[in-house]
Amino acid sequence: MMNLSFCRIMVLSGCLLLNAISLFAQQPDTAKPKRNVLNNILTRVITGNKDTVKPTTNPANNPNNNNPNKPVNNRDVIAQPNRDVIANPNIPDKFAAINRFPDTLIIGAYTIVVESYDKGGEWNQMSNSFMHLNGIGRVKFNCPPIYTIWPGIWKDAILKPVKFTVVDKVQNKDKEISTKDAADLGLTNQPGSEVEVMMPHVNERAIDMTRFLGDVKGIRPKAPEGIRVRFTDLQVSVPKFNATTGNVVSGIARYPTEPAIPAVPFVLNIAAGFQLEVSAISFSPGVDPMFTAKLVLPSSITQNSACAAGRLDLGDFRMGSSCEFYKSLPGSDYGVFGIGNTTLAIGGRGYVADFSSSQSYPASGKPANWKGVVLMQGESKGSPAGTVVSNIGYMQADYTFTNGLVEASGLTATFRNVSAYAFEASQPFGYSLEFGVAEVNVAASQVAGGFLRNGRVALPKSAVREANDSRLIIEELNLAIKNNMDLSGFAIIKPAQGIYWGDLIAAGGGNRKSFGVEKWTARLCCSLRQAPNPASTLPMQPVKNSWFHLIPSARQSLKIIICRAPHSAASRHYL
Repeated sequence: MMNLSFCRIMVLSGCLLLNAISLFAQQPDTAKPKRNVLNNILTRVITGNKDTVKPTTNPANNPNNNNPNKPVNNRDVIAQPNRDVIANPNIPDKFAAINRFPDTLIIGAYTIVVESYDKGGEWNQMSNSFMHLNGIGRVKFNCPPIYTIWPGIWKDAILKPVKFTVVDKVQNKDKEISTKDAADLGLTNQPGSEVEVMMPHVNERAIDMTRFLGDVKGIRPKAPEGIRVRFTDLQVSVPKFNATTGNVVSGIARYPTEPAIPAVPFVLNIAAGFQLEVSAISFSPGVDPMFTAKLVLPSSITQNSACAAGRLDLGDFRMGSSCEFYKSLPGSDYGVFGIGNTTLAIGGRGYVADFSSSQSYPASGKPANWKGVVLMQGESKGSPAGTVVSNIGYMQADYTFTNGLVEASGLTATFRNVSAYAFEASQPFGYSLEFGVAEVNVAASQVAGGFLRNGRVALPKSAVREANDSRLIIEELNLAIKNNMDLSGFAIIKPAQGIYWGDLIAAGGGNRKSFGVEKWTARLCCSLRQAPNPASTLPMQPVKNSWFHLIPSARQSLKIIICRAPHSAASRHYL
């Protein structure tokens, strides 16, 4: 009985139940404990001690009241921990648990890795989901790996895409890239995969990969670790309570946040040679996210005096997780864009951003898997006729084109002149050319050929002139445009057209004498270069290898006459 009495004393003095049970185990008591005593013990162990001091009528005299000015009630005044989740009131207080939000949220085809939650939110047991969740997180994109570089460090180089197969050991350097080099360029380095690299090309040949890697070493920008989004009022369904991943049923997530990470706009590669400058994104469940962005065109298409990359405003559009989209804007203006070194400056209305594998713009004539931009209508207004002095002055005519294609390598389009145009040659100086019909073919933002037809050329009077002292004009000028923008061709001299030159001899009477030819058929052959050719050894050609000279037709006799005319000083032009 002494043990039993001792035990009861320990219980009454608030001893832990564990000690009591231990003593019971040593010497079992045959007397049954009172039921209300055990219940009281369990209640104290589970719920904690409550304030047993009754409040007084004067709150200031209550030793449990830390704020004398605040009334004290009979409830426990111990501070409760803050919780991010408000427990469902249908769950009894005894079984309320500290809820844990998912750290990964699936919203459509994208994943939000949660950084933090705001206060609030609640658990809905009926729908097995969290309600009214707010916070911030990161979203990453799975766009195809692309690497581009500004071509300024390679003189006279043109950037063009080159495909390589990733291999462990390179055996064909023109078609293969090692896993290490692919990784250095930020590309996938899975052996057997195919990657595309924008490589500088000189004389239509890509530079050596070793040199390319050396040139770009250390200048590749580090990709951001996803974009930060703020999600608002989300309902998140989970397979079970306290699951780490949940599916967003309703609500929205937006970029940019405050502050924006990364800064607005951020750049997203979507295809070889093309990027998006993204200023806003809205993520919602069940649909592709809504982007607000501009499309950055390949480096050979520039705008502004600073030669910045050309941009097209896409407004709002939806883009899937594979970074594919299709947006047609027939009523939107674009430009003015510079095209490579062609001197063309284009602007126009209507364009299609086709980065979809399932559809294409019919007028482009491209298959569904083609990706690029179609410029529906465009124009290069050039300069007023007769104001340009240049061997490539014909490029300053007013040209229009339709359905120009923009790919990674640049613009491809056919330009046709709007009206007749005239310009002056710069070397040799003094020749005026005019044409009625012109076509300039552009491929990869470079002139690829064309022609000038129904033209004429006026020769300098210091060289030749008509018998009546007027300027000699030769009709039927037809010139071919070469892929380096040089011109070559001829004009026809008709039999009734005489040509006079000279003032070489003064013989009697003080009148100057001239030489001339009449009643002949000949061609005036011409070649206008747009760049020097110091290696040329051909006769009668100036430094730039540009010239005009007369070639009589076969079996054609020349009648050389001497006439009297008040001509100018002797000519130094070769004919």
